[in-house]
Amino acid sequence: MLFNKKLKRKDIAKKFYGYHSKNNINNKNAAINYLNDIINYLNNYTYESNNDFLMLGRKKFVYDEVMDILNGNKKVNDSIYFVLGSLEEFICNNNQVYASDVDKSKWKNEKIMDGKNYAEIRDKNDNYIKNGYICLEEKNIIIDMINKIKSKIV
Repeated sequence: MLFNKKLKRKDIAKKFYGYHSKNNINNKNAAINYLNDIINYLNNYTYESNNDFLMLGRKKFVYDEVMDILNGNKKVNDSIYFVLGSLEEFICNNNQVYASDVDKSKWKNEKIMDGKNYAEIRDKNDNYIKNGYICLEEKNIIIDMINKIKSKIV
């Protein structure tokens, strides 16, 4: 099957934002089924690379928090519920970058930060948001998150 439709963030947000809480997904089997539903939904679209996508700011914070929980470095009550909510936030919400994102020591090996100032980072992020579509790089991060969540649940 050939897909040629790009995924709009607003469309995936309509389908999945708050889904885990509305549907009371808080056990392993329901979580695995839900994560598979997200992957199946993502696989119905095509994705293009976008140089304006930045893994900084709020998206980076949410991603790191999920990884800390999955790796046991951070403890929360009802970790499945918390991680699913964070995943939904990552997928459905636009990114927010902050002035502190230009602190190169914070991002060690991020080449995208070389010579950048806050205005440049903010403008790249704003351009990505205006685009309205989820790019290939972001989709790959989402799939990676889902696979890591699934491996910890199983």
